[in-house]
Amino acid sequence: MADIQKIYGLHAAQALINARPDQIVGAWVDRERKDSKLRAIIRLLENMGIRLEFTDKKMLEKLSSNGNHQGIVLTAKLPQERTEEALKKAIKEQEEDAFYLVLDQVTDPHNLGACLRTALAVGVQGVIVPKDNACRLNATVCKVA
Repeated sequence: MADIQKIYGLHAAQALINARPDQIVGAWVDRERKDSKLRAIIRLLENMGIRLEFTDKKMLEKLSSNGNHQGIVLTAKLPQERTEEALKKAIKEQEEDAFYLVLDQVTDPHNLGACLRTALAVGVQGVIVPKDNACRLNATVCKVA
């Protein structure tokens, strides 16, 4: 089974729905919150057939490691990491010039998240991060991105 990550917060949840909807496994939602942004996300998830579990704020705080969950925590499959050989093959098969961001020794999750957010904004096709001496994808990275 693929590795699972937790994504929390309204903007992070919306970004995941927009970018990787097929990777969403489930969602926990604060049963007390009634704001329109959260309701809109709930409707999207329901339309996608995602299992929703309505719970209390205390459980959401636990699931998000006391992060700023804003009433929602999603679980999603981590994006598949490519081997070096698969990456080389994908680059060769590109029909046009590709724009990649190559990072080295970015160990802080806030910095990695900012790099990913900027990469998306400028049209980067892929981000290359080394296996060693680098931050891995986690909830903080996703929240910042």
